[in-house]
Amino acid sequence: MAESMNTSSTDMQSEPAFVLKFAHQIQCEVHAGNGMLSHAGSLVRSLAGGVPKRAIIATDVNVRAVHGSILVASLADAGLQVLWLTIPAGEEQKTLANVVDALGRLARAGAERHDVLVALGGGVPGDLFGYVAASYMRGIRLVQVPTTLVAQVDSSIGGKVGVDLPEGKNLVGAFKHADRVIIDYTLLTTLPHDEWVAGTAEVAKHGVIADRDLFEWLEESAEGWRTHSVELGPILAAAIQVKARIVQEDERETGLRMHLNYGHTLGHALETVAGYRGLRHGEAVAWGMAMEARLASRVGLSNADFVRRQDRLLQSLGLLAPLTPLDADAVYERLFLDKKVKAGRIRWVLPGRQPGNVVVRDDLPEGVVRELIHATVEGRLLEAP
Repeated sequence: MAESMNTSSTDMQSEPAFVLKFAHQIQCEVHAGNGMLSHAGSLVRSLAGGVPKRAIIATDVNVRAVHGSILVASLADAGLQVLWLTIPAGEEQKTLANVVDALGRLARAGAERHDVLVALGGGVPGDLFGYVAASYMRGIRLVQVPTTLVAQVDSSIGGKVGVDLPEGKNLVGAFKHADRVIIDYTLLTTLPHDEWVAGTAEVAKHGVIADRDLFEWLEESAEGWRTHSVELGPILAAAIQVKARIVQEDERETGLRMHLNYGHTLGHALETVAGYRGLRHGEAVAWGMAMEARLASRVGLSNADFVRRQDRLLQSLGLLAPLTPLDADAVYERLFLDKKVKAGRIRWVLPGRQPGNVVVRDDLPEGVVRELIHATVEGRLLEAP
């Protein structure tokens, strides 16, 4: 399990840090709290393996404009040189071409194995540049500084890095644990409202799969959460702890970690067929959760009460807005490129009758799956559980 750890700096003592220990002596420290970006320099400087000469800030143009100056100032105060790697914003940038370009830029700049790559941004910079860090010189040190809700509670923790192919999402990648993850809750105040709402799907997902209290807190405080008018720190910490606990128990996704894919089997297929445009990751995941809850009800694992309860929560959080038109048959075919497929069988993560636990099943009737996918993309899913 994750061990609690207090920092020595007086102004950081109230900020929780989790130390994740994996096989082969891999450790990842997760520092989370308000104002953590200003401490990034000291946290990078104190990495295991010695003080890096250079920090490579890897981000997209939007994040650089909003948060880049604070990060640069913190790194400079720690005596670190800075090199920038910047890409345009958007999921469509998560490509092998951008990986190759970034690797070439590092080589031409004379980047060394002892340098550290600081991935600043949401899931796209974190995944793409995490893969770059895993690949360059067979691995350089990596620090993740997530700036979106999805990245803070999910994608920055656990070591999954990679890029998309036209055939499917996240089909190329590696496991590359960050040496440190620096999570500054205050960065979320700069998120556009639609991005905040979309990211909320991952928080709700964590409640469904492993934390009933988290799910019920969201039910009771949905409006306050959606409008940032309640204290967010404790619930963000709870969501982060769910991810940290699960990946520590199952680093390589051989069992328990598959639970984190609740809503993602269909969600990734929706994103792929949409061409990674016009449909945010969290929005697709929410529709995946709605569909997969109904699938669980059809096979007797869940029931209509839970389906309605989850629908109410997701809608009260601002999710489950109508989808743009998609080809249902194409969505179905994309399911078979999901990383959880084994021997040609789709493994679904399905909830029970109460939030807090899920199971994995690979024996679901094709006809029911096709029916529910058609209902999803045609806008009929919410009519009945």
